[in-house]
Amino acid sequence: MIDRSDIFKKKISSLNLNEEYIKKNIFVNIFFYPKAHPEYFEKYKKINRPFHNLILIIIYNFLELLINLVRNIFNKKNKFNKIKKKYEFVIFSHYLSPKYSFENDIYFNKFFQFLNQNNIKYLIVYLPTTKEEIFKNLKKTEDVIFFKKKMDFKSEIKILYKIFQLSFFYLNLKEINIKEKLTILGEVLNSETNHNIRMYLQTKALFNKFKFDNLITTFEGLNLEKIIFSLSKNNNCKNNIGYQHAPIIKDHNSILEFQDTEYFPDTIFTSGKFYYEILQNKLKQKKIINYGTSKFVFKNLTTHKKENYCLVLPEAISSECKILFNFCKLYLENFDDIKFIWRVHPMMKINEILDSMKISQKLRKNIDISENNDEDFLKSKFCLFRGSSSVFNAIHHGCFPIYLNLEKNFNINPLYNLNEISYVDNINSLNSLFQKENPINMKTIQNEISNYFKEPKLQISDIK
Repeated sequence: MIDRSDIFKKKISSLNLNEEYIKKNIFVNIFFYPKAHPEYFEKYKKINRPFHNLILIIIYNFLELLINLVRNIFNKKNKFNKIKKKYEFVIFSHYLSPKYSFENDIYFNKFFQFLNQNNIKYLIVYLPTTKEEIFKNLKKTEDVIFFKKKMDFKSEIKILYKIFQLSFFYLNLKEINIKEKLTILGEVLNSETNHNIRMYLQTKALFNKFKFDNLITTFEGLNLEKIIFSLSKNNNCKNNIGYQHAPIIKDHNSILEFQDTEYFPDTIFTSGKFYYEILQNKLKQKKIINYGTSKFVFKNLTTHKKENYCLVLPEAISSECKILFNFCKLYLENFDDIKFIWRVHPMMKINEILDSMKISQKLRKNIDISENNDEDFLKSKFCLFRGSSSVFNAIHHGCFPIYLNLEKNFNINPLYNLNEISYVDNINSLNSLFQKENPINMKTIQNEISNYFKEPKLQISDIK
């Protein structure tokens, strides 16, 4: 079978050259891929499927929309907390759990401190990232808004109407053929588009209630970021700030696109010197500030004896968890010389992933499920990873990094530019690395990554 996914991807990306089309495309994730990653490129491979399969996807997604609509009939109207009429800053962050919010926010905790120290009024908007959380009983709710994954029935009808409008628009678009239309229609009807429109409606309603001078949100090239920046500029915000908190990988072009549009930030904060220099060379007429990050503020470590453990670090993507965990499972079916620690992102539900995998009791004795504390890094001798930025913490704690290189067409390694990283694509090569006492010079690579991140530091003049 001929793979038409690359042609399809380029063709629908070309639709973004039309300013009127972009206003609709920003709601549908298939029109923008955040980075060259197998998870995102799976969408384009659907073009290779037969017609009947594409139609089944459309029917399934449509029925799911209707079922969710019925479930939301009795939802109460979404009310915002009592907020002020004017803020100097609005911060859009991601609600992972009470543990990682407010003063412990893994993205903006140091930024909150900076604003408090300078008596700058700000509003926090938490975007939902996991299953619907219970927000009551939290320590602080003043000047904090929690967006919902489910809205009241009237709002859900608006979302459905918007989805129908998009569907008819793409079905009548002359630039694409019937199979491409069906593929796009399946994406229009899926939960991601539903989520983008829901966040759009809540953001627009919120912005109508007050004025603000500055906005900051995380910046990776996602559709939702474009929606937020656009609505903010239409609300006469003076300065949209995009915070590059995650590593920029090879072929990460989305963070560079649409520079002259309303969908791009005015100012960019970077997490360290390495990323500052990348963006400084690629972005024109944009203010770029090497701010830093609290996610990777490395402290002096106490001596800790390494044990025969390999820490496994998947991204916050179910398919990535399964790729790495299944590789470990295959290894343990053939070797019995090491233990693995499986550590997932805080927003992931590891029990759901484990339930979908068949792991025998024999293998489980060599698998520890992480509780997401520093002990994982301290005692592990190795770490196995693909696209996760947690590898930086692992290296700082002396874990030898091993990149699982199964897809040769994709390099999602956040350390792609470092020659010291070990690459493996089978269990035998992994076993060979486990037998080595010192696979690489850790001091060399630790010195290298010191340029990737720094402790957050900001001046008032940076945001004025």
